[in-house]
Amino acid sequence: MLRFITSAGLIIVHLTQATPVSRSQYLTNSPAAFPASALDKRVDDKPIPLKRDESGGIFTVDMVIDGILLPLHVDTGSSQLWAAHESCQSCQDAHMVVIDTPLPDGCVGEEKIQYAAGTLSGCLTNTSVSLGQYSVENLTILLATNISKEVAANGDLYSGTLGLADDKLTNSNTSTFVSALYAAKQISEPEMGFYLPGGNATDDQGQMVFGNPSDSQHATSNEPVNLERARPEDGVYVVNLTEVSVGGESVAAQQIAVLDTGSIGIGIPSSISEDIFDKVYGDTTEDHGGRKVDCQSPANTGNDISLDFHFKDKTFSVKYEELVSKPEDDGTCWALIGTYDGVEEADEKWVLGEAFLHRVYHTVNFKTGAVKLYDLEDN
Repeated sequence: MLRFITSAGLIIVHLTQATPVSRSQYLTNSPAAFPASALDKRVDDKPIPLKRDESGGIFTVDMVIDGILLPLHVDTGSSQLWAAHESCQSCQDAHMVVIDTPLPDGCVGEEKIQYAAGTLSGCLTNTSVSLGQYSVENLTILLATNISKEVAANGDLYSGTLGLADDKLTNSNTSTFVSALYAAKQISEPEMGFYLPGGNATDDQGQMVFGNPSDSQHATSNEPVNLERARPEDGVYVVNLTEVSVGGESVAAQQIAVLDTGSIGIGIPSSISEDIFDKVYGDTTEDHGGRKVDCQSPANTGNDISLDFHFKDKTFSVKYEELVSKPEDDGTCWALIGTYDGVEEADEKWVLGEAFLHRVYHTVNFKTGAVKLYDLEDN
């Protein structure tokens, strides 16, 4: 979940309070949900629906953990699966659904997760986890006993995170959920595919596919762009970015980019931020750590302005209206481009979140870090 500073402004949009949910509303028949034979049998690779929040920026999936159904944030920018625990007062104050799995003896919240915006702490335990037709009976997860205000701000949307990056980034250096599925032969290949419709799309939900994601109704038959992991030691999906341009004018070249379903916007290196802000948005106003901008492209930047990403010989363009949030009460919008903290090599690393990812269908290999970018069928 590589969130950047300007997303703090967007979090304000999500501070609506949900009605507290009782545990009984989420109980499942857990013995039947986790048949022992499921670990030895590969199931068909069926799309898993992803729920899109009203702004189109956060995608969640319903997952059963220790018999309780929780909405989890889908995040390829991190690896640890965590869930809100009943002992977490800050989780309950944020109206998260909590689980009552027993805490390990001596749990004092020593395990921590540091996102680019927000932190949480808790303890590791092993428990049963199920998602659609997939299940793992003894997966190591983190029970959150405390969360920061940044994480709590989206408590009405999700009650934990499904991390989908490399095993090496988990707190325990053990398997992620998808890695455990692959080891158990429940999925045929170590790959995942994502369709993430933007805020202006007519689709009500996104899709995630495990195992054999390339054959998707959302991807064209054109050859995808095949991108290897740019940094072998990296645990996220980081690839080489040939060039970035605005209105045909190059603003950066020979960069690297992280594809991150857990981020809302597009994180850019601070060294070139002012030039890009000026070329895309014109005048901006600093506000609560973000930037307020015109909701329609200003005359001085051009009516057909776009931010263009070049990968090898393929270009994917993000239009101005896709680079701003929905209008606020004052008639302005938040910029969906921003600088960020908490990311190594910040002067050359981009973070491509939903504002970019809704323009492509993409697959990732959680063993090699390789990425494929496809044109969307409806583009």
